[in-house]
Amino acid sequence: MESTIFEHSTTIREKFYSAEPRRLRRIGENITLIGMPGSGKTTIGMLLSRAFDADFIDIDAGIEASTGESIARTFESKGEEYFRDIESEYVQKAAVKTGVIISTGGGVVLRQENMDTLRNCGVVLFIDRDIKQIMAEDLSDRPLVENDSNALHRLYDERIGLYKKSCDLRVENRMSSEQTAGEAAEGVTALRRRGGDRRMLVINGPNINMLGARDKSKYGELDYYELCRRISSFALSRGIYAEIVQSNHEGDIITAIQKAYGEYDGIVINPGALTHYSHAVADAVECCRLPVIEAHLSNIHGREDFRRTSVIAGRCMGQISGLGAESYTAALRILADSSSPPRL
Repeated sequence: MESTIFEHSTTIREKFYSAEPRRLRRIGENITLIGMPGSGKTTIGMLLSRAFDADFIDIDAGIEASTGESIARTFESKGEEYFRDIESEYVQKAAVKTGVIISTGGGVVLRQENMDTLRNCGVVLFIDRDIKQIMAEDLSDRPLVENDSNALHRLYDERIGLYKKSCDLRVENRMSSEQTAGEAAEGVTALRRRGGDRRMLVINGPNINMLGARDKSKYGELDYYELCRRISSFALSRGIYAEIVQSNHEGDIITAIQKAYGEYDGIVINPGALTHYSHAVADAVECCRLPVIEAHLSNIHGREDFRRTSVIAGRCMGQISGLGAESYTAALRILADSSSPPRL
């Protein structure tokens, strides 16, 4: 029988991702876990990655794979400052990803730049565990602690304020890992539900995921992940929850539009080439009962004749094109400031 978190995670998927067809690629906020060594971040992070159907990144494991030695050995041979520099590099690399679960080392909070980066790309959870429970774990390979009860207490006293200041949500790991992960998943879902005054769906159509490989004179230098990062960063700064999806299939996009009502307050859509001929997408926009803005990276009115026509824009609140990533952020700002039907 599956553990509690996996039974519960089905509900989470149904609630949180109900507006998305199966083949749509989910791009949302990251979830970062912070806490003391031995607090259970890795185990809980792996459970959350399965619950949210997201990739899992373990910062410490990545560092060990890169250096070819344990973190304890790196501390011993090169010193803590050297390790912290590498850790900060890996935090930056992880933050570029979108929609992932990130487990960090206990000292990641010691550098404000790390927490600024991680908070800018998603939700930060503090996994708080009783010191007595942590001491029951084998900490012989943990630098600065190494099964020393006094050292562990000192470390906790030094860092507890940083953990509390840096997190969006504190989760006590006092039960099984599965139960704690279940509480964490519920908390994250609740935060996302009330994360801002407005919930927006951003839909990218065919070939938008190929940014970076396409004609840079028309679409700019940024790749798709950087586009998503900029959209998410802007949304977070404005208190907007933005869910970003992409599909190369017309039917998936139509289904996402149809299911958006009652879940979102507005839609930003870049239909790609569907812009010029998809009357089916246009009909879905007209029927969805939400404000929709069509956005394009390039100025479609200065391109080939066939690209200057949109069969969708006439069903939308408006169209913004030619501003690169700012076409999306301008659309989000307008939608957030506009009135919209209440969610069901």
